Amino acid sequence: MGADWSIYVRDRALRRVAQVSDFRSFEAVLKFNDIGKWTMEIDERVPEAIPLTTPGFGIQVISNVTGNTLFTGPIEGREFTHDVNKKTIRLEGVDDNALLSWRLGHPVPTASQPPYSSQENHVVTGTCSTVLRTYVNANLGPGANSERRMDNVVLQAADPLIGKTVTGKLRWQNLLTALQDLAVSGGGLGFRCVQVDDQIEFQVYEPVDRTETVKFGEELGNLMGYQFRSVAPETTYVYAGGQGEGTARKIKEGQNSGERITWGRREEFVDRRDTSDDKELDQKITETLEDKGESGELSITPIDTEGCAFDVHYKLGDKVTAILSSPGPTDTLISQQQADSLYLGRKFEGGHIQEVVREVKVSMTADKQRIEPKIGTPNKQDIFRLFREFRRLAARVNNLERR
Repeated sequence: MGADWSIYVRDRALRRVAQVSDFRSFEAVLKFNDIGKWTMEIDERVPEAIPLTTPGFGIQVISNVTGNTLFTGPIEGREFTHDVNKKTIRLEGVDDNALLSWRLGHPVPTASQPPYSSQENHVVTGTCSTVLRTYVNANLGPGANSERRMDNVVLQAADPLIGKTVTGKLRWQNLLTALQDLAVSGGGLGFRCVQVDDQIEFQVYEPVDRTETVKFGEELGNLMGYQFRSVAPETTYVYAGGQGEGTARKIKEGQNSGERITWGRREEFVDRRDTSDDKELDQKITETLEDKGESGELSITPIDTEGCAFDVHYKLGDKVTAILSSPGPTDTLISQQQADSLYLGRKFEGGHIQEVVREVKVSMTADKQRIEPKIGTPNKQDIFRLFREFRRLAARVNNLERR
């Protein structure tokens, strides 16, 4: 095993039963507020093969540097290959965020049998972290009825009381999807399920702003390369239909004006006939514009340094800075000090991205590892500012060359 991470096998009771000391490859893709996935290939003859192929078992990945838990999760699949050239087992699994996707948002979570007719929806209004915790507690946590309760799932010790005021109205939606929408409406909060001792804890947190201390750039010596992509919005204008029928139906509307100007008016109708509340309709409009708006994603290949290393100085969910271009050749009109200021992003319009690390890919063999973060951009204008900035820099270089 490499020096930075250790992999352990856990049993059905979440007890650590073995360390995986010999494997051919391991890869995990972890996602902010979503389900991470992992794969591992081992020789079928290693001692850990027996616990790793036991139904209901899982893994824990722990940092040897910080002692932090990278992730924990169940083993979902096993593939055996046995022939003259190869005797291997390929394992695949998910992280414990998957537990949230195993439940629906029950409209009457306290009831244990049909007709579930005492209320149409499970409605909760309050601070976003409180609302998220309430739904997890009611559908799989300690507050769930006995048939739906997961005995090892608990809530973090104290409600952090963070985020905006939101209203949830659940009726058979996938619980993970509902939590994701509420976290966006609540101000971009983070949540995850991770094993702590012999329990799986649901945690809610605010992404930590490390944009001033964690910066990636080629000239800073910690960025090997990057790739980014962008996709036009599906929707820029939303009509939300509330309660009522025909001409008596309540309608609210909203738009992302910046995206509408750039991409045109792209309309969508969303159905919320379960409510006539203006705030709930506005919340649905906001969620739709976010979900169907411009999408952008930046992948970077960093180089761990003493001052900028994954899990030591930044984690999944933290907000960091990626500097993607320098200000280019300077001329008599711009001093070097001004150019440095531009390069560091204080005045640089599009040459940097400051956003949340939304995905981390960890690849390991027995003797090396590779970390590849992805920085998603809910403030998706950043991606298009980059294109504009690169065009501006290219034009500037061309003008200098023509002098």
